[in-house]
Amino acid sequence: MPLWIGGLVDRLGPKPIVLVAQLLQAAGFLGYLMVRSSGAILLAVTVAAMGQRAFWSSAFTLVSDLSDRDPGGHSRERWFGIIGSLRAVGYGVGAVVAGVALSAKSGPVYRGAIGTCACLLLVAALLLVRGVPRSVVRPARAGHKGAGEAESEHAARLGSLRVTVHSGRRAVPVYERLGFESSRRLLSRPPD
Repeated sequence: MPLWIGGLVDRLGPKPIVLVAQLLQAAGFLGYLMVRSSGAILLAVTVAAMGQRAFWSSAFTLVSDLSDRDPGGHSRERWFGIIGSLRAVGYGVGAVVAGVALSAKSGPVYRGAIGTCACLLLVAALLLVRGVPRSVVRPARAGHKGAGEAESEHAARLGSLRVTVHSGRRAVPVYERLGFESSRRLLSRPPD
């Protein structure tokens, strides 16, 4: 799914993808509250999981785009540090809240926790719509290779049997700016 989402991020920008991801997750959690059959549970889990995968496949590109336009000139690393810290706090608070909810051994408490998650995802989506500017999407130029075509041609020149791309063209430079390197060795097959 990240490969597919990367192409969508390249075409539409990261904000709409993150927004849809938040809404899918909220729909999945609301589905948990309404399901009465195993098929419906599977559907709710699938919708929530798709939203989660889409979120993690596009959120860092959104942060990268926004940090480029930071009027205070804060570095991209600072923004990624803030995001990482907030995520760690969220995991900690979430673990404590889940522990308290599970210790209650009460259906209404469980449903309340699930409903709260759905509401928080909807609030996050609303904040995204209201408070985050839309990213600039560069239109494809005439004669310009589409997503994945240039990578496939490069891999063929290197003699590679297959290519794995983490995400869209915007995500790879983010990792390179964080100190990771693209490696031709990872794209080539071992010598015969």
